[in-house]
Amino acid sequence: MKTFLVTVLKLALVVMVALLVYELFPLLAVPLMAAVGVAMVVGGALTTGFAIIGVMGIGLVLSLAVVTLVVIGALSPLWIPLLMMVGLIALIRAACRRPEA
Repeated sequence: MKTFLVTVLKLALVVMVALLVYELFPLLAVPLMAAVGVAMVVGGALTTGFAIIGVMGIGLVLSLAVVTLVVIGALSPLWIPLLMMVGLIALIRAACRRPEA
């Protein structure tokens, strides 16, 4: 009986809120439409700002990639022989190890 009473009270509360919204809709519609308009303007401004920042970010990432490739190319006389020596040492160490049984 108690759950039935709680359910009836919830239903009555929903009906009262629905009637209140129905009666006050003209008063609520004007501020609601103003809020939607403001949200659209702010959203458009944010979208434009994010697009500009995104384009600048892509340009920055691409320029950083170009600088990285130039530095790698300029230092290649140093790191290619070093990489070859490290690979040769690793190959010799792997060949000298005895297989574990």
